[in-house]
Amino acid sequence: MADPLLFAERVLLKAKRILRKDKVLIRVAFIHDGQGTWHKVVLDASNRTEEHLLIRMIARHIESVGGDAIIDVGEVWMLPPNEAALKAHFDDARHVQGRGEALSVLVATREGLLRGYVTPFTRGPFGGIKLGETSQTEKDHPYYLKPVIDVWQKQGKIYRNGKPLRRLWEPDLLDTCFCGGPRRFAECCKRLLDMPDWKANMNQAINEAIAVRDSARFEELARAVLAQYVIWVKQHTSPTRHVAPDVHRWFVEIDVPALTACVRQLGEALITNGHADSFLPQLRHIGKVIGVPELSIRLTALAAECSFATGDYSRAAKELETLGDLEYLNDPLALILAVRLFDLPVHKQIQFLTQAATKALWDYERWLAELELSCHIADCNDRDEALRRVDSVITELAQKGSYKELRAEAMSLRWYITKDEQDFHAAKSELEKTTNSMHSQHLAAMLIDHGDYDEVELVLSDALTTGDPKAQLLIVDSRIRVNCIDSARDLLLMIAPDSVTLNLQLPYAVAYALVALACADDNLKKAASAKLLSLPVTGTRMAKHVNDFLEALEGHEITDRKAPVARFRDFFLR
Repeated sequence: MADPLLFAERVLLKAKRILRKDKVLIRVAFIHDGQGTWHKVVLDASNRTEEHLLIRMIARHIESVGGDAIIDVGEVWMLPPNEAALKAHFDDARHVQGRGEALSVLVATREGLLRGYVTPFTRGPFGGIKLGETSQTEKDHPYYLKPVIDVWQKQGKIYRNGKPLRRLWEPDLLDTCFCGGPRRFAECCKRLLDMPDWKANMNQAINEAIAVRDSARFEELARAVLAQYVIWVKQHTSPTRHVAPDVHRWFVEIDVPALTACVRQLGEALITNGHADSFLPQLRHIGKVIGVPELSIRLTALAAECSFATGDYSRAAKELETLGDLEYLNDPLALILAVRLFDLPVHKQIQFLTQAATKALWDYERWLAELELSCHIADCNDRDEALRRVDSVITELAQKGSYKELRAEAMSLRWYITKDEQDFHAAKSELEKTTNSMHSQHLAAMLIDHGDYDEVELVLSDALTTGDPKAQLLIVDSRIRVNCIDSARDLLLMIAPDSVTLNLQLPYAVAYALVALACADDNLKKAASAKLLSLPVTGTRMAKHVNDFLEALEGHEITDRKAPVARFRDFFLR
C-alpha cells in the first residue's frame, strides 16, 4: 500500500485488535523504503536514552534505503495539563497522578505530512481494555523524530550560493528499473534515457522499430518510455500529494491517461516480442514504487484488464479484489471490469458504470463506459435512455472524425437496442469499412443475430480457410442455429486444441456443450463437462453460465438458455 495515511489507518485498526486481545502493545515503527515496501522495526526501549539511540539507528536505515515515510505505533501516557511541562524530561510518567493511557499512531513523511491518531483507553479490574474515541492531530514533528527529519532535510535540499534549494527525487542506479523489469536501472533503461534528444526522438524511433518489425527494439524503447514517465511521477506528482492537493489532482488527471498509454504500449511490445508473461509482474512492481495511490489503482486495473483479455477471469477478479470495496472505487477502468467480472445486482452494475462514465478523465474511456452502460440500461428495458446515451456517443464520434472502429461498435449497439432494419444496415456498412479483424468477427456475430447465416460463412471464409479458431467457433454457433448439427459437430472436432489460446477456452468449452446438447452425444458431453470444469472462472459472473451448462449436460434444464449463448460470443469479441 503506497499511501502512508491509508497504511497508518490500517495499522491503527490492527493495533486496536492486538491491544484488546493481548492487553499490551509493543511499540513498533513501519518504514516505507524507496522500492515501495514497508519494513517493521521493534522499538523496545526502556528509557529515553535507549529510545534516542533506536531513533538514530532508524534514521540511518531510512537514509540507506531511501525511506520516505515512518509510522510509529505504541502505547503512550497521557499527562494532565498541569503536568504537561514535565513530559520532555520525565522518564517515568507512570507515577504522575491523573495520568491516562492511550494508543498512539504517528505518521510522518519526507514531503512534510504529519498526522497523529490518539485513542485513549482504560483497563478494567480484570485487565480488560476499553477503547475510547480516536482523535486526529496535526502538530509539529515531535522532538524524538529529529534525527529522521534531519535525514529528510539533507536528502531533500541542495545548496547554491549558500542558499538551500529543493532537490528533485532522483532514481538510484541500483534500483530495480522503473519499467518494471528485473534488471537494475543502470543496466536497463538509463542508457536510453541519457541519450541526447531522447524525448524529441522517441516516438519516431518507436514508429521505425514497428515499421521494420524490430520487436526487440520496440520493447526496449517502450520500456524506456514507461520508465521515464514513472520517474517523472515520482519527481513531480508524488511529492504534491499532501502539500498541494489541487496541484496533485491536476497532475493525476494528466498522469492516468498518459501512464495508461505507456503501459499499453509496453504490453503490445512484450506480446510482439514473445515476453507477455512478464507483463503482470512488471505492472505489480511499478504499482508498488510509483508512490501515487490513484496510479497504483490504475496499474492494478490494467493488470486485471490484461488477465481478462487473456481469458484468466479468476486472476482478473483477484486483481480487482485487492482494491477493496467497489463502493469506494473511482477508477473508470476498474469499475467497467468489475461489472464485466462480478455477479453484481443490476442496480449496482448501472451505478458503477454511471460512475465510470462520470469519472473518466478522457473522451475515449468515457465513451467506452457510456456504451457499456447503454447496453445494461437496454437490458433493463429502458430503451429511450439507452438510445439517448448511444446517440450522444455516435454524435461526438462523428464530430471528432476519428475512432472509426469505436463508431462502428456504437452503431452496432444501436441496432442491438432498436432491432431496426435501417440501423442494421448502417451498422453493417460501418463495420465493413474497418480493416480490423476483430470487427469482421463483430460483423459476423451481428449477422448471426440478424439471421443472415449464409453471409456469415462468406464474411469468415478467409479466416475459416486459415483455421482461425475464432472464426470456426462463430461458424459452429451459426450452423447450430440453422439446425445443421452434423456440420457444426464436424467443424468443432476439426479445431486443433493447441490453437485454442486461453482467451478462447471459454467459448470453445461452451461450443462443445452446445454441440453435445444438440446431438445428444454422451462422449461429447463428457468432453464438454471436462473443458467447462477446467476453466478459470471461480469467483466471477462467468461461473454461473458455466454451471448452467454443466447442469444441462447432466440432464437438467437451463433456466435461461439465451443468456449463456449470448455470452458465448461476447467473451471473445470484447
